[in-house]
Amino acid sequence: DKPFDPNSGGSGGNSGGGKDQGTANLSLAMEPGEVIDRRGQAILSAIKVTIGGQTYALEGPQFRPVEIDAKLAGSSMVVSTSYARGSGFEYEGTYSGGALKLDQSMLGLQRVDIDASALIEARATTVTIQVNYLPESQGTRDQNTVRFDSADKDWTTTWWLVTRSEDLGGSLKWSWTANTRVGGTLRQSTTNTTDTTLTLDPRREG
Repeated sequence: DKPFDPNSGGSGGNSGGGKDQGTANLSLAMEPGEVIDRRGQAILSAIKVTIGGQTYALEGPQFRPVEIDAKLAGSSMVVSTSYARGSGFEYEGTYSGGALKLDQSMLGLQRVDIDASALIEARATTVTIQVNYLPESQGTRDQNTVRFDSADKDWTTTWWLVTRSEDLGGSLKWSWTANTRVGGTLRQSTTNTTDTTLTLDPRREG
């Protein structure tokens, strides 16, 4: 088991206790409504956390916080996550005490951030981005096509993946093509990466 670091990855800290020092909050580190697939459907189904033999449930779809026994600090911890589709994922660690926020690594998820903002300054009018997730083991293979045009004020988006891993657990294969106001074309040929922040840069096209 790996020690649970309360100061890393937004995974919780030693604050946010309950009404007395004997309890603390168990919650998600992200808004549940944000964790959706490319079709806009919820990814998470149910979450159970077992600490020192005591089990706590976060019930979907709201996954509201619950109180846990803070006196269980130092006990082994298992986070069991069920998804709307496919098999679940278990994370094992040690509860260090205090408020516990479940981040993406503990839930077998990975957020991918896509930012095409720089193409607006390059006078692009439309852009099409193709991204494929290639898992190495238990992740759910997925693909996404993202499109922005001049009617969109914000050329950024996020994409959640079920990796069943504490990290990406694979790689991303992606490319993009954009059209400009002067009739030109900008593009990036297919590239493989393990970076989960995909920034479109017209200076690196080709």
